[in-house]
Amino acid sequence: KDRCKKKKLTNMICYLFERAAKAHNTMIILDDAQWIDKDSWIMLHEIIKRCRAFIVCSTRPFPAAHPPMDEAKKILNGSFTKELHLSSLKPDDMVMLACQLIK
Repeated sequence: KDRCKKKKLTNMICYLFERAAKAHNTMIILDDAQWIDKDSWIMLHEIIKRCRAFIVCSTRPFPAAHPPMDEAKKILNGSFTKELHLSSLKPDDMVMLACQLIK
């Protein structure tokens, strides 16, 4: 029963994204994706398969003690995925960014 509800919810959300992507260029941005649960990774995978949307997904590196779940690996290691490694900000840049955010 719970699985059926999840499938229906996934289909409804995918339908909404499919409609939006047909009408407009669509971008989905997910920040701190390392916190996404299993069901949400499954839903994201369905959205990627069914929709023509550009998806930006940022994560922190997964520690060895907590590797990404299989559902996340399907996306993170997929042929459609482009991985970019960003370095940390320099201290001066951090101060400048903090000042901009405070204004």
